[in-house]
Amino acid sequence: MFKLNRLTVAVIATMAVGFSASPAAAASAPTYPMVAHMYGLRYCEMAVATLVPSGIHAIVYNTFGLNKCPAAEWAAATTPAALLTAKTSRSALSVIVNGPRWWAFDEIGGVLGSTVEMFGAIGTREAAVLDFSLTGLPAAFTEFPVKRTSTWIYHKNTYVRELISPNNHHYVLQSWTTMISSKVVASKLNTLASGSKPPLTLPKGWKFKARKLTKQLVIVAPGKMTLVQDNLKGVYSKIS
Repeated sequence: MFKLNRLTVAVIATMAVGFSASPAAAASAPTYPMVAHMYGLRYCEMAVATLVPSGIHAIVYNTFGLNKCPAAEWAAATTPAALLTAKTSRSALSVIVNGPRWWAFDEIGGVLGSTVEMFGAIGTREAAVLDFSLTGLPAAFTEFPVKRTSTWIYHKNTYVRELISPNNHHYVLQSWTTMISSKVVASKLNTLASGSKPPLTLPKGWKFKARKLTKQLVIVAPGKMTLVQDNLKGVYSKIS
């Protein structure tokens, strides 16, 4: 069993705003507006974690639609003192930083909370909910569920970066971050697993590939999603 402080810190690995869906849901038309020109757009998240009888309950707040997570304001909101204030004011077990991050798709739409939650000068809205037991956490390259309602669109001719598991499940990159490695930038996403010492380290049997889409890819999450993260905290939506 993980110690409680290790557990709450590890929640950061699971926070990205992304919504993966089953193939059956992927053909559904969204009932909410879509926002274009998302690829490479910067955003940030905070997760407010509380202890509940079943384990850890974390509400994820995202800057999407409010701001692009400006660097100075984000730095101020994520100092130890600022995080302690955020934690105390919310009677939380922990307030966990996840960002900055960048989107890897072209369009997004979804359901977000209506209330703006401020972390310092950074405005956010509720975007996802995660629940974990105290018995353990999903490691990198392990599936985990998130409650979300959203749609992502990858346009034709867009590059998608894909993880393929040993049992042939496919996961498409939805966002990347420099929190672990400064090498994870847009210009190097296609070659993360290449070279003698690649930053992306794959478990036995896993594969990584980048491919240019020959037709549009639409991923719909109708309230739930399944995600995987890599060792660089890149987050991938399960598509098959």
